[in-house]
Amino acid sequence: MDGENGGEEIPVVELPGDDPRVAHLEELNMDDGFSTGDELDNDGEIRDDAKLCFTDHTDSVFSVDISPNNLLVASGGGDDIAHLFNLQTGAKVLTCQGHKDSVAHVSFSHDGALLATGDLSGFIQVWQLLDGSVIWNGDADGDLEWLSWNPQAPVLVAGNKKGVIWMWQVPSNRMKCFEGNNVQTECGHCMLDGLHVCAGYHNGLVRVWDMKTSQSLNLEVGGAEHSPVLCVTSLLVTDEVGKQTIQNPVVIAAAGCESGFVTVFHPGSGKVYARIDAGFKQEENEMCAVEAMTFSPGDGRFLATASLSGVVAVWDVSKGIVVHTMAHPTGVVRLTWIPTTSYVVSACLDGIIRAWESRNGQCVKELSGHRDEILDMCLSKDGSIVVSASSDKTIRIFSLS
Repeated sequence: MDGENGGEEIPVVELPGDDPRVAHLEELNMDDGFSTGDELDNDGEIRDDAKLCFTDHTDSVFSVDISPNNLLVASGGGDDIAHLFNLQTGAKVLTCQGHKDSVAHVSFSHDGALLATGDLSGFIQVWQLLDGSVIWNGDADGDLEWLSWNPQAPVLVAGNKKGVIWMWQVPSNRMKCFEGNNVQTECGHCMLDGLHVCAGYHNGLVRVWDMKTSQSLNLEVGGAEHSPVLCVTSLLVTDEVGKQTIQNPVVIAAAGCESGFVTVFHPGSGKVYARIDAGFKQEENEMCAVEAMTFSPGDGRFLATASLSGVVAVWDVSKGIVVHTMAHPTGVVRLTWIPTTSYVVSACLDGIIRAWESRNGQCVKELSGHRDEILDMCLSKDGSIVVSASSDKTIRIFSLS
């Protein structure tokens, strides 16, 4: 399906001036609610709320991940090294060397037995955590844009700047290649059904690949300007939180663009549920790209979006309308929903992590400590710990409890 929706008109929410919902925009004051000094201690230094700080990197830290058992943290940096350390003590467990360029991607396998590290040159290594050995390595044949494990099997998927998506069965050398027609794939991940890969491309196209048949469903989400797709997310909808629907599970997905538009769709049929303007641009030349999104756990009734304009918004997916907006002093690059709760957590370029009550849009916690931009953030499975990576060369571990 290329840009079609079965003849249905795609709803677009742009919040015109005469729409009462525009009140949410009028209430946004990018200075309100953010102290000019509360993040400083009594000596004028930046307050450090972190329970632990890992400082072994000698350059910016681009990527972090937490193991499924909440015991280990992996990090990758501009020093061409990945580190593995204990989440509770900060003690270093393993230094992952052998990369040719900045390690921009680190990811644990679904069972936590393996760690994948990928650098910008496209070189990927898989480490067996039982003994710290490299059990597999591969090359994505060009600049590596993203890396993702299958959530149910030791299958690794990666996309490169040429638009090619590689799929490897680890540690064997069995692989597949999904061609991208020389259009860069900006983002992608293995969907939670374990059967499909969703990828976003520079020309505004989303492709949902069947991992078995190599067939793809194509959906144009970039609009008339073919805006690049910068982030994709999906959710396996459940009957109840934590109780998966075994028969005919429903997967919903969303794609966010550089233009600020987000499309919510069914990845199996390509049916578009809503197309919303989540950029919240307030000045003509302001960057409003959507960098991150997250569905409400379990039911997927709500979608939270994060924009470089500094606005996190919570949307009612079925109605395609904004419910609450949460203003930040600068761009937001990561966003996650705490499991089984109504709280969302944002990582901002001002170096601060914030927790928000999605039901009223109020900030309930600010976590300071970084001296520079936050580049990545990861939440523990139980939602009690958040780990962040920064341009200040550190990884900080914060408690959300």
